[in-house]
Amino acid sequence: MKIIVRIKKKVIALVMFFLLSTVNFFVKTDDKTILFIAFDGRGFLDNPKAIFEAIKADDKFKNYQLVWALNQPINIQGSKVIRKKSCRYYYYLSKAKYWVFNNKMPEFLIKKPEQIYLQTWHGTPLKRLAHDMPDNGLTYYRSKQSYQEMVTSYDKDSQLWDYLISPNAFSTDVFASAFKFSKEKMIEVGYPRNDCLTTTSVDEIVKLKRKYHLPREKKSFYTHQHGEMMRIHLKAILSICNLILPSGTTY
Repeated sequence: MKIIVRIKKKVIALVMFFLLSTVNFFVKTDDKTILFIAFDGRGFLDNPKAIFEAIKADDKFKNYQLVWALNQPINIQGSKVIRKKSCRYYYYLSKAKYWVFNNKMPEFLIKKPEQIYLQTWHGTPLKRLAHDMPDNGLTYYRSKQSYQEMVTSYDKDSQLWDYLISPNAFSTDVFASAFKFSKEKMIEVGYPRNDCLTTTSVDEIVKLKRKYHLPREKKSFYTHQHGEMMRIHLKAILSICNLILPSGTTY
């Protein structure tokens, strides 16, 4: 069974290589086209969304074509939306000068020399990634990759990255180790998706609390993780809140 799966992967990789090579031969790169993908096309989300919105609001980019690839296309104002893995997807994958993605892409991806790949990633690496994961003989992810297949898939993608966004110094060190990626090519500026935490006005906060039926006097926070990591996050956040918020504050 494992042999069949490996043969299938190799055949798909070979077919995609010839497909993308052919498309790249005929399609000229457009210096004013930007392709965005978040979580393998699962939505209009995360760091790519924040970068998209910043670009859309900047007059310097008013003549740029912004393209989103989604598994389930929706209307996004100011953007062309295409279905991921469609013919148009592979066309724009070749046409776009800039790629803005937040997760590891398939191994068969081919990037032309003139294209620029910005990998934004999507979280703080509190768990081990890629080369930092142990080789314990188990399989990895839903694709059931072996350890070597897993690290090879990361290597093939990271070798295409021109830049990698890092949220902090801790992440920069981990990314350098896990992805074997040069710190000189990392942009340690924090995640774009978090900009709203410091730029949102009081009026906008009031509107959000009204929308979600939250008491105006309460301090609200959100943490997203799973299992034990969530309990660690909550305990740490509650400790910080007790230290910095006035006595009697509810949250």
